[in-house]
Amino acid sequence: MSGKRYIMELVMATSFAMLHAQDNIIIDKMIKSLKVEVNNDWTLPPVIELNSNDFLTISFDRLTHEYKDLRYSLRHCNANWETSDMLEIDYMDGFNNTEIEDYETSVNTTVDYIHYSLTIPNENMMLKLSGNYILEISDYDNDETVSSIAFSVLDKQINTGATVTGNTIIDTNKEHQQVDIFINNQDYTIRDPQRELKLTVMQNSRTDNMVTDLKPSFIGNGIIEYKNLHSLIFKAGNEYRRFEMLNENDPMMGVEKIGYYDPYYHATLYTEGPAMNYIYDQDQNGKFFISNNNVYDSATEADYMIVHFLFKSEYLYDTDIYINGEFTNNSFSDEFKMRYNKEYGIYEKNILLKQGMYNYMYLTKSPGQETISSTDTEGNFYETQNTYTIYVYHRPFGERYDRLIGLCRISSGM
Repeated sequence: MSGKRYIMELVMATSFAMLHAQDNIIIDKMIKSLKVEVNNDWTLPPVIELNSNDFLTISFDRLTHEYKDLRYSLRHCNANWETSDMLEIDYMDGFNNTEIEDYETSVNTTVDYIHYSLTIPNENMMLKLSGNYILEISDYDNDETVSSIAFSVLDKQINTGATVTGNTIIDTNKEHQQVDIFINNQDYTIRDPQRELKLTVMQNSRTDNMVTDLKPSFIGNGIIEYKNLHSLIFKAGNEYRRFEMLNENDPMMGVEKIGYYDPYYHATLYTEGPAMNYIYDQDQNGKFFISNNNVYDSATEADYMIVHFLFKSEYLYDTDIYINGEFTNNSFSDEFKMRYNKEYGIYEKNILLKQGMYNYMYLTKSPGQETISSTDTEGNFYETQNTYTIYVYHRPFGERYDRLIGLCRISSGM
Protein backbone atom coordinates (compact mmCIF):
# COMPACT_ATOMS: atom_id res chain seq x y z
CA MET A 1 0.00 0.00 0.00
CA SER A 2 1.40 3.41 -0.95
CA GLY A 3 1.98 6.11 1.65
CA LYS A 4 -0.59 8.38 0.01
CA ARG A 5 -3.21 5.62 0.01
CA TYR A 6 -2.48 4.82 3.67
CA ILE A 7 -2.91 8.44 4.70
CA MET A 8 -6.11 8.72 2.67
CA GLU A 9 -7.58 5.65 4.35
CA LEU A 10 -6.70 7.09 7.76
CA VAL A 11 -8.49 10.32 6.83
CA MET A 12 -11.52 8.39 5.62
CA ALA A 13 -11.59 6.18 8.71
CA THR A 14 -11.47 9.29 10.90
CA SER A 15 -14.24 10.91 8.89
CA PHE A 16 -16.50 7.89 9.28
CA ALA A 17 -15.74 7.68 12.98
CA MET A 18 -16.75 11.30 13.38
CA LEU A 19 -19.92 10.90 11.33
CA HIS A 20 -20.92 7.53 12.83
CA ALA A 21 -22.94 6.85 9.72
CA GLN A 22 -23.33 6.03 6.08
CA ASP A 23 -22.41 9.37 4.54
CA ASN A 24 -20.92 9.40 1.07
CA ILE A 25 -17.58 11.19 0.92
CA ILE A 26 -16.07 13.10 -2.02
CA ILE A 27 -12.35 13.76 -1.72
CA ASP A 28 -11.55 14.81 -5.30
CA LYS A 29 -13.30 18.19 -5.64
CA MET A 30 -13.54 17.69 -9.40
CA ILE A 31 -16.20 15.03 -8.72
CA LYS A 32 -19.76 16.37 -8.71
CA SER A 33 -23.35 15.13 -8.80
CA LEU A 34 -22.74 11.85 -7.01
CA LYS A 35 -25.93 9.77 -7.17
CA VAL A 36 -26.76 6.38 -5.66
CA GLU A 37 -30.02 4.85 -6.88
CA VAL A 38 -31.73 1.53 -6.28
CA ASN A 39 -33.55 -0.08 -9.22
CA ASN A 40 -33.53 3.29 -11.03
CA ASP A 41 -35.72 4.81 -8.29
CA TRP A 42 -34.14 8.04 -7.02
CA THR A 43 -36.42 8.19 -3.94
CA LEU A 44 -35.25 4.94 -2.30
CA PRO A 45 -32.53 4.60 0.36
CA PRO A 46 -29.30 2.85 -0.72
CA VAL A 47 -30.36 -0.67 0.27
CA ILE A 48 -30.62 -3.74 -1.96
CA GLU A 49 -31.91 -7.17 -1.00
CA LEU A 50 -29.59 -10.16 -0.97
CA ASN A 51 -30.17 -12.84 -3.64
CA SER A 52 -32.72 -10.70 -5.47
CA ASN A 53 -32.91 -8.79 -8.74
CA ASP A 54 -32.17 -5.49 -6.95
CA PHE A 55 -29.31 -3.41 -8.27
CA LEU A 56 -27.50 -0.28 -7.18
CA THR A 57 -26.44 2.36 -9.72
CA ILE A 58 -23.65 4.74 -8.76
CA SER A 59 -23.00 7.70 -11.04
CA PHE A 60 -21.01 10.93 -10.91
CA ASP A 61 -19.29 13.52 -13.08
CA ARG A 62 -15.64 14.50 -13.13
CA LEU A 63 -15.31 18.07 -14.37
CA THR A 64 -12.90 17.60 -17.25
CA HIS A 65 -12.77 15.91 -20.64
CA GLU A 66 -9.44 14.35 -19.66
CA TYR A 67 -10.07 10.67 -18.99
CA LYS A 68 -9.02 9.17 -15.67
CA ASP A 69 -8.75 5.43 -15.05
CA LEU A 70 -10.98 5.09 -11.99
CA ARG A 71 -11.25 1.79 -10.11
CA TYR A 72 -13.68 0.53 -7.50
CA SER A 73 -13.22 -1.76 -4.51
CA LEU A 74 -15.61 -3.05 -1.89
CA ARG A 75 -15.23 -3.62 1.82
CA HIS A 76 -17.71 -5.06 4.29
CA CYS A 77 -18.58 -3.11 7.43
CA ASN A 78 -20.32 -3.66 10.73
CA ALA A 79 -23.41 -1.79 11.90
CA ASN A 80 -21.27 1.17 13.02
CA TRP A 81 -19.55 1.35 9.59
CA GLU A 82 -16.20 0.09 10.84
CA THR A 83 -14.54 -2.52 8.63
CA SER A 84 -15.72 -6.00 9.64
CA ASP A 85 -13.57 -9.08 10.22
CA MET A 86 -14.82 -10.73 7.04
CA LEU A 87 -12.41 -11.50 4.20
CA GLU A 88 -13.13 -10.62 0.59
CA ILE A 89 -13.79 -14.28 -0.18
CA ASP A 90 -16.42 -14.28 2.58
CA TYR A 91 -18.50 -11.35 1.35
CA MET A 92 -18.04 -11.25 -2.42
CA ASP A 93 -17.46 -13.27 -5.55
CA GLY A 94 -15.26 -11.37 -7.96
CA PHE A 95 -12.41 -8.92 -7.90
CA ASN A 96 -11.63 -5.62 -6.24
CA ASN A 97 -9.76 -2.79 -7.96
CA THR A 98 -11.91 -3.14 -11.07
CA GLU A 99 -12.00 -0.43 -13.75
CA ILE A 100 -15.16 1.64 -14.21
CA GLU A 101 -15.81 0.91 -17.86
CA ASP A 102 -19.03 2.89 -18.34
CA TYR A 103 -18.12 6.52 -19.01
CA GLU A 104 -19.11 9.23 -21.53
CA THR A 105 -17.97 12.78 -22.20
CA SER A 106 -20.45 15.64 -21.93
CA VAL A 107 -21.99 17.03 -25.11
CA ASN A 108 -22.68 20.72 -25.90
CA THR A 109 -22.20 21.91 -22.32
CA THR A 110 -20.39 25.00 -21.11
CA VAL A 111 -18.78 22.94 -18.35
CA ASP A 112 -16.83 19.93 -19.61
CA TYR A 113 -17.21 16.67 -17.70
CA ILE A 114 -16.99 12.90 -18.02
CA HIS A 115 -19.97 11.00 -16.66
CA TYR A 116 -19.04 7.74 -14.91
CA SER A 117 -21.49 5.00 -13.98
CA LEU A 118 -21.37 1.50 -12.49
CA THR A 119 -23.88 -1.05 -11.25
CA ILE A 120 -23.63 -3.34 -8.22
CA PRO A 121 -23.85 -6.32 -8.36
CA ASN A 122 -22.29 -7.00 -11.77
CA GLU A 123 -20.45 -9.80 -13.56
CA ASN A 124 -17.22 -8.81 -11.81
CA MET A 125 -18.67 -8.39 -8.31
CA MET A 126 -21.42 -10.42 -6.63
CA LEU A 127 -22.38 -9.97 -2.97
CA LYS A 128 -22.65 -12.91 -0.57
CA LEU A 129 -23.45 -11.36 2.83
CA SER A 130 -25.93 -8.87 4.20
CA GLY A 131 -24.84 -5.83 6.17
CA ASN A 132 -23.13 -2.53 5.38
CA TYR A 133 -20.68 -1.93 2.55
CA ILE A 134 -18.37 0.88 1.50
CA LEU A 135 -17.41 1.11 -2.15
CA GLU A 136 -14.19 3.05 -2.61
CA ILE A 137 -13.33 4.70 -5.92
CA SER A 138 -9.66 5.31 -6.55
CA ASP A 139 -7.42 6.93 -9.15
CA TYR A 140 -5.41 4.10 -10.69
CA ASP A 141 -2.50 6.39 -11.64
CA ASN A 142 -1.64 7.47 -8.09
CA ASP A 143 -3.53 4.88 -6.02
CA GLU A 144 -5.46 7.57 -4.13
CA THR A 145 -9.07 7.29 -3.05
CA VAL A 146 -11.22 9.98 -4.69
CA SER A 147 -14.64 9.06 -3.28
CA SER A 148 -16.44 6.50 -1.14
CA ILE A 149 -20.05 5.38 -1.31
CA ALA A 150 -21.97 3.68 1.49
CA PHE A 151 -24.84 1.24 0.97
CA SER A 152 -26.46 -1.74 2.68
CA VAL A 153 -27.59 -5.24 1.76
CA LEU A 154 -30.71 -6.66 3.38
CA ASP A 155 -31.37 -10.32 4.18
CA LYS A 156 -34.90 -9.97 5.50
CA GLN A 157 -35.60 -12.33 8.40
CA ILE A 158 -38.07 -10.34 10.50
CA ASN A 159 -41.04 -8.04 10.04
CA THR A 160 -40.37 -4.49 11.20
CA GLY A 161 -43.05 -1.84 11.66
CA ALA A 162 -43.20 1.65 13.11
CA THR A 163 -45.52 4.53 13.96
CA VAL A 164 -44.84 8.27 14.07
CA THR A 165 -46.84 10.77 16.09
CA GLY A 166 -46.69 14.39 17.19
CA ASN A 167 -47.94 13.31 20.62
CA THR A 168 -44.57 12.80 22.28
CA ILE A 169 -43.49 12.31 25.87
CA ILE A 170 -42.09 15.87 25.99
CA ASP A 171 -44.75 17.85 24.08
CA THR A 172 -48.04 17.35 22.26
CA ASN A 173 -48.43 18.43 18.63
CA LYS A 174 -45.78 21.11 18.83
CA GLU A 175 -42.16 20.76 17.71
CA HIS A 176 -41.34 17.06 17.86
CA GLN A 177 -42.19 13.65 16.44
CA GLN A 178 -42.02 10.35 18.33
CA VAL A 179 -41.07 7.11 16.58
CA ASP A 180 -42.13 3.75 18.02
CA ILE A 181 -40.73 0.51 16.54
CA PHE A 182 -42.19 -2.99 16.56
CA ILE A 183 -40.34 -6.17 15.56
CA ASN A 184 -41.98 -9.54 14.93
CA ASN A 185 -39.37 -12.30 15.14
CA GLN A 186 -41.63 -15.31 15.75
CA ASP A 187 -40.00 -17.21 12.87
CA TYR A 188 -36.44 -16.09 13.58
CA THR A 189 -34.41 -16.75 16.71
CA ILE A 190 -32.93 -13.82 18.61
CA ARG A 191 -31.73 -15.22 21.94
CA ASP A 192 -30.66 -11.96 23.59
CA PRO A 193 -32.22 -8.90 21.88
CA GLN A 194 -30.66 -6.53 24.41
CA ARG A 195 -27.16 -7.50 23.30
CA GLU A 196 -27.58 -9.02 19.84
CA LEU A 197 -29.65 -6.32 18.12
CA LYS A 198 -28.44 -2.93 16.89
CA LEU A 199 -30.87 -0.41 15.42
CA THR A 200 -30.27 2.74 13.40
CA VAL A 201 -33.09 5.25 12.86
CA MET A 202 -32.71 8.04 10.29
CA GLN A 203 -34.91 11.03 9.48
CA ASN A 204 -34.88 11.84 5.73
CA SER A 205 -31.56 9.97 5.34
CA ARG A 206 -29.82 12.58 7.49
CA THR A 207 -26.95 11.28 9.58
CA ASP A 208 -26.36 14.32 11.80
CA ASN A 209 -29.46 13.56 13.90
CA MET A 210 -29.73 9.79 13.49
CA VAL A 211 -30.29 7.54 16.50
CA THR A 212 -28.38 4.38 17.47
CA ASP A 213 -27.69 2.33 20.62
CA LEU A 214 -31.35 1.65 21.34
CA LYS A 215 -32.52 -0.84 23.95
CA PRO A 216 -35.94 -2.55 23.77
CA SER A 217 -38.74 -1.39 26.02
CA PHE A 218 -40.52 -4.78 25.77
CA ILE A 219 -39.51 -8.34 24.84
CA GLY A 220 -41.91 -11.26 24.74
CA ASN A 221 -43.90 -13.76 22.66
CA GLY A 222 -41.92 -13.15 19.50
CA ILE A 223 -42.40 -9.37 19.77
CA ILE A 224 -39.73 -6.75 20.47
CA GLU A 225 -40.79 -3.15 21.04
CA TYR A 226 -38.98 0.18 21.20
CA LYS A 227 -41.80 2.35 22.49
CA ASN A 228 -42.04 5.70 24.31
CA LEU A 229 -38.26 6.11 24.29
CA HIS A 230 -36.89 9.60 24.80
CA SER A 231 -34.07 8.83 22.36
CA LEU A 232 -36.63 8.25 19.57
CA ILE A 233 -37.98 11.80 19.74
CA PHE A 234 -36.91 13.89 16.74
CA LYS A 235 -37.21 17.60 16.15
CA ALA A 236 -39.81 17.74 13.41
CA GLY A 237 -38.19 20.39 11.22
CA ASN A 238 -40.12 21.75 8.24
CA GLU A 239 -40.73 20.80 4.62
CA TYR A 240 -37.68 21.11 2.39
CA ARG A 241 -37.30 24.17 0.19
CA ARG A 242 -37.18 23.41 -3.53
CA PHE A 243 -35.93 24.80 -6.80
CA GLU A 244 -35.83 23.61 -10.41
CA MET A 245 -33.44 24.57 -13.22
CA LEU A 246 -34.50 22.34 -16.09
CA ASN A 247 -33.22 24.46 -18.96
CA GLU A 248 -31.11 27.54 -19.59
CA ASN A 249 -33.90 29.89 -20.67
CA ASP A 250 -36.80 29.60 -18.21
CA PRO A 251 -36.49 30.34 -14.49
CA MET A 252 -38.69 27.75 -12.81
CA MET A 253 -39.71 26.90 -9.26
CA GLY A 254 -37.67 28.82 -6.72
CA VAL A 255 -35.44 30.50 -9.34
CA GLU A 256 -35.69 34.27 -9.79
CA LYS A 257 -33.43 34.57 -12.83
CA ILE A 258 -30.94 32.72 -15.03
CA GLY A 259 -28.16 34.42 -16.96
CA TYR A 260 -24.94 33.53 -18.74
CA TYR A 261 -21.81 35.31 -17.59
CA ASP A 262 -18.78 33.81 -19.26
CA PRO A 263 -17.83 31.06 -18.55
CA TYR A 264 -20.86 29.91 -16.48
CA TYR A 265 -24.61 30.00 -16.38
CA HIS A 266 -25.84 31.55 -13.12
CA ALA A 267 -29.16 30.72 -11.43
CA THR A 268 -30.20 33.13 -8.68
CA LEU A 269 -32.75 31.74 -6.24
CA TYR A 270 -35.42 33.90 -4.65
CA THR A 271 -34.24 35.50 -1.43
CA GLU A 272 -35.68 33.62 1.54
CA GLY A 273 -35.75 34.02 5.28
CA PRO A 274 -36.50 32.00 8.40
CA ALA A 275 -39.72 29.99 8.20
CA MET A 276 -42.32 31.47 10.54
CA ASN A 277 -44.88 28.66 10.28
CA TYR A 278 -45.61 25.33 8.67
CA ILE A 279 -46.66 25.31 5.02
CA TYR A 280 -47.38 21.98 3.36
CA ASP A 281 -45.38 21.24 0.22
CA GLN A 282 -44.93 18.09 -1.85
CA ASP A 283 -41.18 17.81 -1.39
CA GLN A 284 -38.92 14.76 -1.74
CA ASN A 285 -37.36 14.97 1.73
CA GLY A 286 -33.97 16.22 0.63
CA LYS A 287 -33.46 14.33 -2.65
CA PHE A 288 -32.27 15.71 -5.98
CA PHE A 289 -32.84 14.57 -9.56
CA ILE A 290 -30.67 15.45 -12.57
CA SER A 291 -32.68 16.68 -15.56
CA ASN A 292 -32.70 19.05 -18.54
CA ASN A 293 -36.05 19.00 -20.34
CA ASN A 294 -34.57 20.18 -23.65
CA VAL A 295 -32.10 17.32 -24.20
CA TYR A 296 -32.20 13.61 -24.93
CA ASP A 297 -29.76 12.38 -22.27
CA SER A 298 -29.49 14.50 -19.13
CA ALA A 299 -26.61 12.38 -17.84
CA THR A 300 -24.28 13.83 -20.49
CA GLU A 301 -26.17 16.84 -21.89
CA ALA A 302 -27.37 18.63 -18.74
CA ASP A 303 -25.16 21.62 -18.00
CA TYR A 304 -23.78 23.03 -14.77
CA MET A 305 -24.85 26.35 -13.27
CA ILE A 306 -23.59 28.42 -10.39
CA VAL A 307 -26.55 28.56 -8.03
CA HIS A 308 -26.82 31.63 -5.80
CA PHE A 309 -28.45 30.87 -2.43
CA LEU A 310 -29.68 33.95 -0.51
CA PHE A 311 -30.97 33.86 3.07
CA LYS A 312 -32.21 37.09 4.66
CA SER A 313 -31.49 37.17 8.37
CA GLU A 314 -29.92 39.07 11.19
CA TYR A 315 -26.38 37.98 11.87
CA LEU A 316 -26.34 34.88 14.07
CA TYR A 317 -23.46 35.24 16.50
CA ASP A 318 -21.44 32.08 17.31
CA THR A 319 -23.50 30.13 14.77
CA ASP A 320 -22.89 29.22 11.14
CA ILE A 321 -25.58 28.54 8.52
CA TYR A 322 -25.14 25.59 6.15
CA ILE A 323 -27.05 24.45 3.09
CA ASN A 324 -28.12 20.84 3.49
CA GLY A 325 -29.65 18.21 1.21
CA GLU A 326 -28.73 14.97 -0.48
CA PHE A 327 -26.47 16.90 -2.87
CA THR A 328 -24.28 18.02 0.06
CA ASN A 329 -23.71 14.41 1.23
CA ASN A 330 -24.52 15.65 4.74
CA SER A 331 -21.20 17.52 4.72
CA PHE A 332 -20.99 20.55 6.99
CA SER A 333 -17.86 21.88 5.33
CA ASP A 334 -16.87 25.28 3.98
CA GLU A 335 -18.18 24.19 0.59
CA PHE A 336 -21.73 24.55 1.94
CA LYS A 337 -21.26 27.20 4.67
CA MET A 338 -22.88 30.56 3.94
CA ARG A 339 -21.12 33.92 4.29
CA TYR A 340 -22.82 36.93 5.87
CA ASN A 341 -23.01 40.09 3.76
CA LYS A 342 -23.28 42.94 6.28
CA GLU A 343 -24.09 45.54 3.64
CA TYR A 344 -27.30 43.78 2.57
CA GLY A 345 -28.03 41.90 5.79
CA ILE A 346 -28.08 38.56 4.00
CA TYR A 347 -26.34 35.18 4.05
CA GLU A 348 -24.92 34.13 0.66
CA LYS A 349 -23.47 31.02 -0.90
CA ASN A 350 -22.68 30.07 -4.52
CA ILE A 351 -22.55 26.37 -5.44
CA LEU A 352 -21.88 24.76 -8.82
CA LEU A 353 -24.73 22.31 -9.48
CA LYS A 354 -25.90 20.24 -12.42
CA GLN A 355 -29.31 21.04 -13.91
CA GLY A 356 -32.22 19.34 -12.24
CA MET A 357 -34.64 19.44 -9.31
CA TYR A 358 -33.28 20.01 -5.82
CA ASN A 359 -34.53 19.85 -2.23
CA TYR A 360 -32.58 21.74 0.42
CA MET A 361 -32.83 23.39 3.82
CA TYR A 362 -30.83 25.80 5.93
CA LEU A 363 -29.33 24.37 9.13
CA THR A 364 -27.19 25.94 11.83
CA LYS A 365 -24.10 24.64 13.58
CA SER A 366 -21.87 26.34 16.13
CA PRO A 367 -18.10 26.10 15.48
CA GLY A 368 -16.56 23.22 17.41
CA GLN A 369 -19.96 21.75 18.26
CA GLU A 370 -21.63 18.66 16.82
CA THR A 371 -25.26 19.72 17.26
CA ILE A 372 -27.09 20.62 14.06
CA SER A 373 -30.32 22.62 14.35
CA SER A 374 -33.20 23.82 12.18
CA THR A 375 -34.77 25.95 14.92
CA ASP A 376 -33.49 29.39 13.82
CA THR A 377 -33.91 28.81 10.09
CA GLU A 378 -36.65 26.31 9.28
CA GLY A 379 -38.51 25.96 12.58
CA ASN A 380 -39.96 22.72 13.96
CA PHE A 381 -43.58 21.75 13.27
CA TYR A 382 -45.15 18.44 14.19
CA GLU A 383 -47.15 18.36 10.91
CA THR A 384 -43.99 18.07 8.79
CA GLN A 385 -43.88 15.07 6.47
CA ASN A 386 -40.65 13.27 7.26
CA THR A 387 -39.52 9.84 6.13
CA TYR A 388 -37.99 7.65 8.84
CA THR A 389 -35.87 4.63 7.90
CA ILE A 390 -35.16 1.93 10.48
CA TYR A 391 -32.26 -0.52 10.02
CA VAL A 392 -32.22 -3.65 12.23
CA TYR A 393 -28.88 -5.45 12.57
CA HIS A 394 -28.31 -8.78 14.28
CA ARG A 395 -25.09 -10.35 15.49
CA PRO A 396 -25.73 -13.69 17.22
CA PHE A 397 -23.30 -14.64 19.96
CA GLY A 398 -20.05 -15.89 18.45
CA GLU A 399 -20.66 -14.45 14.95
CA ARG A 400 -18.12 -12.19 13.20
CA TYR A 401 -20.32 -9.55 11.59
CA ASP A 402 -23.61 -7.64 11.83
CA ARG A 403 -26.35 -8.96 9.54
CA LEU A 404 -28.99 -6.54 8.28
CA ILE A 405 -32.16 -8.56 8.92
CA GLY A 406 -34.88 -5.89 8.90
CA LEU A 407 -35.74 -2.58 7.27
CA CYS A 408 -38.72 -0.27 7.60
CA ARG A 409 -39.64 3.08 6.04
CA ILE A 410 -42.51 5.17 7.34
CA SER A 411 -43.71 8.69 6.63
CA SER A 412 -45.06 11.12 9.19
CA GLY A 413 -47.32 14.13 8.92
CA MET A 414 -50.46 14.65 6.89
